[in-house]
Amino acid sequence: MYNSKRIFIGACMCLLIFGMVAVTLGSVLPEIVIKFKASQLAAGVLTSLLPIGIMGGSLLFGPIADRYGYKELLIVCCLFILLGLEGIAFGKSWRMVQVSVLLIGLGGGALNGAVNALIADISEGERSAKLSLLGIFYGLGAIVMPFLLAVLSNWMSRETIFIGIGSFVLFVIIYLLILSFPIAKQSEGVPIATWVDLLQNKALLGFGIILFFQSGMEITLSNWITSFLQEKSNTLPKMALIALTMHMAALTTMRLVLSRLLNRYTPATILTGCVLLNTIGCVLFLVSTSYPMIVFALVLMGLGFSGTFPIILAQIGNNWPNLSGTAFSIALVISLIGGTAINYLMGLFDIKILPVLLLVSVVLLGLSFKLSLPFFNIDKK
Repeated sequence: MYNSKRIFIGACMCLLIFGMVAVTLGSVLPEIVIKFKASQLAAGVLTSLLPIGIMGGSLLFGPIADRYGYKELLIVCCLFILLGLEGIAFGKSWRMVQVSVLLIGLGGGALNGAVNALIADISEGERSAKLSLLGIFYGLGAIVMPFLLAVLSNWMSRETIFIGIGSFVLFVIIYLLILSFPIAKQSEGVPIATWVDLLQNKALLGFGIILFFQSGMEITLSNWITSFLQEKSNTLPKMALIALTMHMAALTTMRLVLSRLLNRYTPATILTGCVLLNTIGCVLFLVSTSYPMIVFALVLMGLGFSGTFPIILAQIGNNWPNLSGTAFSIALVISLIGGTAINYLMGLFDIKILPVLLLVSVVLLGLSFKLSLPFFNIDKK
């Protein structure tokens, strides 16, 4: 027997960790480059290791979770992250830092997918609401990490800060050790034929394509918005960061609201509203010429971004309850491909094209959603 409330608390702490480590490299990269006198090319290779690791972890966690269960997987993921954090803080060579970043990516990618699949497994009838509430903790982690590094660095070294974060990860590992988890769903393993069937399944591919465009918008916006604001409206770097923070705060806050709304309205209705908010936000972003209007557009997009991942992941859990881990792996890898591809596409054009690219993406997301509607299951109390 397992206690679903205690498991949910553990999952929230795990996603908080993933949110923190997802922004770790960007927060400490300048110091690492100076410490090892790395070239720009070497720094670029280092930053590419994190998404590669995340994609690898996202691909591997599903079959492992379905075959062996979640407990050992989550503990190993946290250990990878713990080793990676300490390796970045205390690594004596560039190679050690590279291995550490790859470990963080592998552990973080698998951890993110596994906790979402786990909560989907234990939340039948309220998957969308629980996954939306869970998603808040990723946003909190992404906000907390830069704040800790910025504020605490005035009083203590980076190594001391990383020891503190590592201590929290160790606490989570101990917490996971004492928990009981659901038993593995596929004790004989997931056959190759099942993988092939899932990869050809129209419903799963439809859900994956929705996440493809959603991930692309989220990653591209977060990576390019500060540069866009500074170039288009001569916004100061500090004000550009405030705009990005307002966007993330809107996304995080709305997920808390959605955890309530999803117990009253169908996921399809909520996602329709999210797409509309996204579209309005993108149009305003395209036509706005003042900083306040751009911030308002970013807030609208944050509100719209909030629902897609928890709702679509819940639908995957509804459709494939006995293969949730493997199905989540496929969908999350598709989403990461989208995030990488659209972000790369942005880099090929002038930065002024950002609003247009986001608007095209949300239109294609809306079309994908409409085509996938027949596969939606009601997930409502």
